[in-house]
Amino acid sequence: MGSMEVVGRSQTRYNTKALCTAIGIACERYRLKHNRWPEKLDDLAEFGISKGLTDPFDGNPLRYQRAENGIVIDSIGPDGIDNNGDVLGSSRPGDVGFRLWNAISRTVPMAPKPKFDDDEFDGK
Repeated sequence: MGSMEVVGRSQTRYNTKALCTAIGIACERYRLKHNRWPEKLDDLAEFGISKGLTDPFDGNPLRYQRAENGIVIDSIGPDGIDNNGDVLGSSRPGDVGFRLWNAISRTVPMAPKPKFDDDEFDGK
């Protein structure tokens, strides 16, 4: 694969991630206003999101899934395989998108960061 093709794919991936993030922000604004997630992406027109947004990788509509604990807005990604909204990377390279959790799921405390002893860390 030529370097220009690699750059082009990287730019498409970046643009797709930015688009899905903007849609995710609109979904959160919708949730705050209506106290529920939108049923479909077309419900986001009041927040400036155009109807009929397409996936830059395959030309089909962007995917919107309501999961048990939130929502996912995603693209099929550069591999051309629909990984069913796996935007967190448990299957590589995965879909490109944005994930939001239900408000109640956001109250779960994060795992503590590991602590290192200065003696164990040599700074390399």
